[in-house]
Amino acid sequence: VCMPAGGAVTLTSGVLQAPGVAEFLCAETAFLDRFISPGACHHDLLAEVPVRLALDPLVGVRGAYRLATRDALGEGQAR
Repeated sequence: VCMPAGGAVTLTSGVLQAPGVAEFLCAETAFLDRFISPGACHHDLLAEVPVRLALDPLVGVRGAYRLATRDALGEGQAR
């Protein structure tokens, strides 16, 4: 498993908008325990990876717009 500098796991979903879900995932829960448990594959690396929540309900639309405008301006071409 390789991770670029500054990498993170970002959770996104409409489910995160439901009352209490984001707070539940941020708390000390089984989700975080299993994410970094010694039995997990690459647990040493995962223990150092931040877990972030994207709570913006339009995050997918904003990302698609950014990619579309980047490609339209020629910024997305391989060098």
